[in-house]
Amino acid sequence: MRIIAGEFKGRRINYKIPTGIRPTSDFVRETIFNILKNYSDLQDKSILDLFSGTGFLGLEAISRGAKYCCFVDKSKQSIELIHKITNEFKLNGTKYNLIKCDVKKFIKNPHLFNIHSNFDIIFCDPPYDLNILNYLLQDLAESTLLNQETILVYESKVISQITNYYDWLLYDERILGDTKICIFSRT
Repeated sequence: MRIIAGEFKGRRINYKIPTGIRPTSDFVRETIFNILKNYSDLQDKSILDLFSGTGFLGLEAISRGAKYCCFVDKSKQSIELIHKITNEFKLNGTKYNLIKCDVKKFIKNPHLFNIHSNFDIIFCDPPYDLNILNYLLQDLAESTLLNQETILVYESKVISQITNYYDWLLYDERILGDTKICIFSRT
């Protein structure tokens, strides 16, 4: 695994990925960021990385100029891995926050974690067997985490179906092998 572009371009991570964590491949990450170029400049954006796993989506965003990323995952191993990587990259502590918490609890109560900002881009890469897109769209639409122009990038397995868009507009959808990428914006 490596950072594809920006300040940390080419940096590889040689840590063992904990069991149960499925990192987003370099190819899928590169595709996501190429799609995002059409909708948003990452410069000075606030990023929320839900189900962050290895944290590589958020780290890639920081490398490309995002001002801040909040990493949320309930796995202690995930949070520890991201902490090691941010230390290795010598990231300033004001550029990120690590929150070990269930994503649903975090979305409903961000103030419990001293998160009072609205995010410009949200990455969401849950375990493929969860199939929570419809619940997540609703929970986020009702949360205080968004601004009027928030973009949501959702990664899932190809068979995931959307039954209700709530306050979201599907801008783009790509199939990459067994992975589906959906890009949403606020309506």
